[in-house]
Amino acid sequence: MAISRDLLLIGGGRITTALLGLVSIRVATNLLSPEQYGALSLLVAIQLLCGMFLINPVEQHIYRHAHAWWDEGTLLARLFSYKIYTGAISFIGAVLVIVVTHPQSFQAAMLVSLIMLCMVVAVTWNGITVPMLNMLGYRAESIYWAVLSTFLSVLFSVLFVYWQHDAIAWFAGQAVGMACGALGAWISIQRKGARANHPTERLVLLSKETIISYCIPLALATGLMWLQLSGYRFAVEHFWGLSSLGYIAVGFVLTSQIWGLLEYLATQLLYPAFYRQITGASTVQNEAAFSDLLNILGPMSLVLVGVSILAAPALLYMLVSQQYQSAITFVYFGVVIECCRVLSNLFSRAAQITKHTKSLALPYAVGGGLQLLFIYVAGTLHADTIWVAVSLVIGAVSMLVIMAVQMYKEVVYRLELPRWLWAGGVLIICLLVCILLPTPNGALQALTILAVIALSGGGAVYWLAANNPSVERLLGVKLRED
Repeated sequence: MAISRDLLLIGGGRITTALLGLVSIRVATNLLSPEQYGALSLLVAIQLLCGMFLINPVEQHIYRHAHAWWDEGTLLARLFSYKIYTGAISFIGAVLVIVVTHPQSFQAAMLVSLIMLCMVVAVTWNGITVPMLNMLGYRAESIYWAVLSTFLSVLFSVLFVYWQHDAIAWFAGQAVGMACGALGAWISIQRKGARANHPTERLVLLSKETIISYCIPLALATGLMWLQLSGYRFAVEHFWGLSSLGYIAVGFVLTSQIWGLLEYLATQLLYPAFYRQITGASTVQNEAAFSDLLNILGPMSLVLVGVSILAAPALLYMLVSQQYQSAITFVYFGVVIECCRVLSNLFSRAAQITKHTKSLALPYAVGGGLQLLFIYVAGTLHADTIWVAVSLVIGAVSMLVIMAVQMYKEVVYRLELPRWLWAGGVLIICLLVCILLPTPNGALQALTILAVIALSGGGAVYWLAANNPSVERLLGVKLRED
């Protein structure tokens, strides 16, 4: 009963944020030209570089020990150092954006650097405080601040773009929305922790050994991940221009919104239980928890591939401005890329168990290296932009295969093949139906197609969850000690 209530709460919250995100795409593609949307994607790439390369390793360390620190009443005291660290990283982002965007004047340089500084801080603290509430078992508060953050981001972005019609204005609006949500979530965490006996002095967040053995190898891996997932944007801008980058970015961002549903389910419902189970657990228990996580999310990912491909034409018709309709090809390629990314992140949890984060570097290095090599060749030969998508798929598939092999060396996992084969059968059926499904020629037809696909896909995912003993085993854990 508790699992169903949590699933309903989290599912409802995620659907709300997903709808807001889709509205954001529709509004952005109406207000921004392809060239401006390409410029926006570069700003996001710089922010992601700071987040994935410099922030994420420390953030993962916090998640890994959040339950233990909360139980002993030291979490808030340890996060004080995190404030100083994120402030320092934000200045790096402020400098990078000036180097990359080449502002036309000193005033423009100061404005874009200030906005980037605020964005890095806002996204970082939103990304640690909102999930932290959920991880500690305060799901309602977490969902509230997540939804409010998304709503305010869209609202302020629209207001700022009407005032200043460019990508920087949209980016600034996102920063304001994320900052409001982060502040609210942080106040909630402080209030929840007020009942605990917290030390007043600052406590060490990272030891020297942790930095050397955990954070630096993980930073290398996440830096390579950024190179693969976002670094290609600079190569596309160099060879094909901002306008082409805008079309590619729209196709991929639409796909990422769909896959965000599954990823949100994982981070909000399953990962907190997973991290709690591996806290102080034995090797056998770690292997069981990791296998359960794979056997829940893996088959769901295969189903979502089929659902995404079926829904792509109708989603593009409903949610993207007419000038971007030719991006449908990039949506299809984006489905494969997102699936590989989500599954790779899922397999990478094994390195969080063993804390051997250097094992993550090889998959991302090979995937990113192959991807950039093919993009460079395509660019120098003046090939069509479709080869950008092909290059990204080659890199993503290579990364996933190597990641699965590498992580098996870290934690021996066991896949429930009947469940994976059933999900694969659903995927094949979806691909066959896609051939016969008509392209929508009106809003009503598009909505009807989306409703049928959503109900069918939701039913398949529900069946996978309802008949899966891994769900009960993983979610049977108590998240906090009251």
